[in-house]
Order: sequence, then structure tokens, then C-alpha cells
Amino acid sequence: MTTEEQNSQGRELPGADVRNEVSAPVGGHVVQAGVVHGGVHLHPGRERPVVPHQLPAAPRVFTGRAGELAALTAALDDAADTGATVTISALGGAGGIGKTWLALHWAHRHLDRFPDGQLFVDLRGFTPVGEPVTATEAVRGFLGALGVDPAGMPTDLDAQVGLYRSLVAGRRLLIVLDNARDTSHVAPLLPGNSASTVLVTSRRQLAGLVTTHGARPLDLDVLPEAEARQLLAGHLGDARVAAEPAAVDAFLECCGGLPLALSIVAARATAHPGFPLRLLAEELRDHTTRLDELDAGEIPLNLRAAFSSSYAALTAEAAVLLGLVGLAPGPDIGLPAAASLAGLSVPRARALLRELETAHLVSQPSPAATGCTT
Repeated sequence: MTTEEQNSQGRELPGADVRNEVSAPVGGHVVQAGVVHGGVHLHPGRERPVVPHQLPAAPRVFTGRAGELAALTAALDDAADTGATVTISALGGAGGIGKTWLALHWAHRHLDRFPDGQLFVDLRGFTPVGEPVTATEAVRGFLGALGVDPAGMPTDLDAQVGLYRSLVAGRRLLIVLDNARDTSHVAPLLPGNSASTVLVTSRRQLAGLVTTHGARPLDLDVLPEAEARQLLAGHLGDARVAAEPAAVDAFLECCGGLPLALSIVAARATAHPGFPLRLLAEELRDHTTRLDELDAGEIPLNLRAAFSSSYAALTAEAAVLLGLVGLAPGPDIGLPAAASLAGLSVPRARALLRELETAHLVSQPSPAATGCTT
């Protein structure tokens, strides 16, 4: 017995005969106790929630959209000021208008606002290949990203949604629901009581998301000429763009400010860096074959494929009317003329034009206008 185990009068201290034996490696703190009365309760530390990082890379070349970027940031700031539980922005626009690029560009600029992570899913609501992603598939993907073991996931969709909303409750997440077909496609993926921000992109105007869930609509238009030119320069370089101004002017006219069309032209020109740009410009000038030329050899860079998936989602009557108004000379057509062209009553033509407008395939130029811009 050591002197430490005896008091100053030579008597043994209580518990001096206690010996601790360790038969395995010890990690962390070790506490040696004398006599323990009662049970021993271990309280393991609470596991930290998984922080997902599912965002795809931001677009390498991005230009313009200052107003839209500011609107998204303002929505986030307003929610923080008012204490809103969920901030939802619905980005709408035609296929190829740049909705996903805008969402990703904005998201990567504000990652610090979402310390609990980012969730992303391409719902493929409008896709020329494959089927749309179901709500069940999307929720299970989110649950996996949040650390739920697949073996422990509920089989019922409502139970999956309930678990998902429980996991994101109170967390500052960014949730990007890309390429949604309609409001019902994204409703199960919306958080309940959460500090999250949701960005939804769709080719349709999601009125149900606005009226039922308080989403802020943000429709994208084509790029102004200056921004379209800047986008081309970002892809091709300032020197190549400056060397052939006439060809670049032709690109801008033929692409109509559509970011996807401009990117396809840039991809084709980049594939042949030694070719004059005027050769590609000459191919684009024939409007009867222009869609064939706006193809870079892959589905994401194929303008016909982008348009066809929007067309396929129309009702049969609306699809016929779209084809007919596209034959009318000039960019505009009045409602009576559209009705006469299709052999329809004015009220029926108005309803079908509204369907086309909701799909971002035509637009009403002004509140007083009775026709559409094609």
C-alpha cells in the first residue's frame, strides 16, 4: 500500500483496496471512482444532424439577370425580417430561358445563408427522355441525404413526408426543386415549420403554389441584346466576338435572346475554333432549318428537344392552336383572328391561349391586349 492510500495516522483510506483493471484500449477521459452507490447511467452525446450538399456546380458562364437575382435576395431578406417559416420562390419561363442556371448561380452566391445544407432534385417534369421523378422517389432521396438509413425508411408516402418534414424542421436549408411539372409535383417536398428557403423552377406558371403556399412568382424573359452579347463573349472570348461583328449580330437575331440557343451556338463554335463564325451564321439564317442547326449533339443542348417536351405537355386542342398561330405573319395575333384561324369560338380560343400562356409558349403583350405574342 502506498503512502497516498493512508492518512497521516497510518490508517487506510476508504476504498483503498479498490483496483481498476482495463482490458481494452481506452479513448477519451478516464474517471477512477472509489465506491459508487446506485446505478450508473451513461448519456451519450446527441448525434449531429447530417449536413447535405447536393447542389450541382454553378454555371461557368453567367451574365445579366441582376433584377431577378435581387428579387430572390429580397425575398430571403423579407422572410428573415418578418420571421416567416418557409420562403418559396417560383421561377417560371419557357424551356431554355435559364431558370436552373439562375437558381444555381444565386444559390452558390448565398451558401453562407444556409448553414444546415442544401438539397437539390431534378424532378424532370419536362424532359424528352425518361419519366418525371415521383414524389416518393424525391422524398426518399432527400431522406437519404439527411442521413436516414434506407432500411429504416417508412414505406408509406405520407409517413415519408412526415419524417422528412420532422428532419428539416427549424433548420436553415436551401431546397431546390428543379423542373417541376405542376404544383402537385412539389407539394409533398415543401417543408412545414422550417427556416428553409425553397426555389422551384418550372415551365408552367404555378398558380397553386402562389395561392396555397404563398410562393413568390418570378417569370424570366429572354436576355436583352447587351446581355446576350456578353453571354456569347463569355463563351467565345472577347477577341473572337470582336473579330466578326456581323456574324455575332446574326447569332443574336437568330437566337432571340434565349440563353440555351446562345449556348448551343457557342458550343458549336467552340468545337471548331478555327472556323469563321460567319459559316455558322449562314446556317442559322434559314428559319425553316434553324431548329436543326441549334443542336450541339446532346439532349441538354438541343433546342428542338427542349421545345418538344413543352409541346408534348399541352392538351390536343392547345397544341393545334399553337401550330396555327405560329403560321400567322408577324409576332402578334389578336384573339378574334386566332379564333377564326382555328375555327373556334372566341371564349374557347381565349381559354386555350391562356393554357399556352401558362406554359410560357405565348405571352399577352399588355393587360388590355386581346391577343398574344408568339
